[in-house]
This record gives sequence, C-alpha cells and structure tokens, in this order.
Amino acid sequence: MGPEGTVHVVWNGPVANGVPAPLYYTRLSRGAVDGFEPQRDLRGSTRDLDGGASVAADAEGGVFILWHGTLPESPPSEDQRRIFRVRSVDQGRTFGAVEEVRAGVSGVCACCSLKAFVAPSGEWLALCRAARRLDQRDVTLLRSRDGGRTFESPTVGPWALGACPVSSMALAVSGAATRGVWEAEGRIETALFGSGTTPDPLPLGPGRHPALAVNRGGETLVSWSDGTGWQRGGQLRWRLLDASGRPGKATGSAPGMPVWGSSAVIVEGDDFVVLY
Repeated sequence: MGPEGTVHVVWNGPVANGVPAPLYYTRLSRGAVDGFEPQRDLRGSTRDLDGGASVAADAEGGVFILWHGTLPESPPSEDQRRIFRVRSVDQGRTFGAVEEVRAGVSGVCACCSLKAFVAPSGEWLALCRAARRLDQRDVTLLRSRDGGRTFESPTVGPWALGACPVSSMALAVSGAATRGVWEAEGRIETALFGSGTTPDPLPLGPGRHPALAVNRGGETLVSWSDGTGWQRGGQLRWRLLDASGRPGKATGSAPGMPVWGSSAVIVEGDDFVVLY
C-alpha cells in the first residue's frame, strides 16, 4: 500500500499462443467507484517469468516492481536469469522503462519468489535466491540507497544446493529497521537489517515459506510451513521474538497445512492473527 491508501498488485499471467507470460500490474485508489484499474503488462521484452514478482511503495508516491526472467537473446537457464525493475514516481499512474538490476547477481533460482520492500530509512530492499552457480542457491539481500540507481548484493543465507527449493521470503518494518525471513539449508532464518548493516541470521527451525508481522510493542511473530513438499501437505509452525529480537518461549504448531500451502501474519491491536 502507498500513500492515501492506494493498493498496488502484481502477478504473473499465463503463457498463451506462444506469447511469453505477461507481468500484470493494477492499482486501487481510495474512493475508486469502478474498483481496480484495468491490468497492464509491464514486462517489456523480458520473458520466462517464473517465481513471482513483488511490488513496494514509499511515502512519497514512488512505486517499484521487481521480477526475474531472461532477455530475448538469452537461453532460459537459471544462470542466465536476471532481476529487472520498473519504477513509478506518480503512485503507479505511469512507469518508466524496464531496467536490469545490476548488482552482481548473475543468476536467479527460477521457481523461488523474491520480495521487494521500502525500509523506514527510504532504502530499497529486496530478498531473492541467487543462482550464481547451479550448485549454490544463496539468499541475497539487494539494497539501494539511491532510489534504485545502484544496488549492493550481500549474501545473507548461503545454501549449497543443486536444485531449486521453490521458496519464498518476507520483509516487514521493525522499529527503525527492517526484519527479513527466508529459508536456507532447509530451515527458517531471520535477521534485522538496519541502515548499512548485514547481521548474522538467527535460525528458528526447519521449514519453508515464512511470513512475519511486528506489533506496536516491537514483538515479531514468524510463521512458516513445516513438513510440506512436492504434492505433500504438513503443519503450521510459529515462534514469537521479543522486542530485542530474541526468541522467547512462545512457540506452537497447528495441523492442516494444505499441499502447496503457506501462511500470512497480521496484527490486530497488539494481537497476532495467523492465516493459512
């Protein structure tokens, strides 16, 4: 969501009649009587969209969208995948040209989604799973302090793996910093990203597809899927971090995570609500 309650949405469309999958975007302005605007394809000439795009908005009306794919002249292999972006400065009314994010990430794990975010400091942040080599699937933090003109790309979750784990990541505001969660080496890890810092990650337990939310007291609830796999369901797990980021005793699980299932966390007052 951006200023004035504008909702921004992105998703992959289907491949049809040999035309590459589109990257659709729409928005819903507060008070709009006709609902969401007609969807627009923003992929430009990129193709082989797979693991999912992400959209983020800042307080000044800026919107940026990240996704990964290949260029028309590139073979559709993971080590040839690149991260691309488009940017709007008018709350999504118009977008600039598609640009490649040049941050030293020379490959991207195809079926893993990425997550874009605007930090309280105004930095652009994103988590993605790089595939610099086909036997290395590291979670990488993309950070830009100049509105997306240049990026750094430190590794935060190394993983020596020769296959795509079909994973996802999440980011949320935590005070003046941003907390991220991801999967590496088959476990959920989290870290707090301040301005210019890349701290060591904290492991929380085995699982995949994490989500998180932070309440007004600074506590963080992290939820994830456990035991799920290809065509296999599992259970929900969660753990509470205190305001200093230390794991407390509050942890739990619930059965019934469906096949391909994941969770989401929201805050109502000071309470957490987990949906799955």
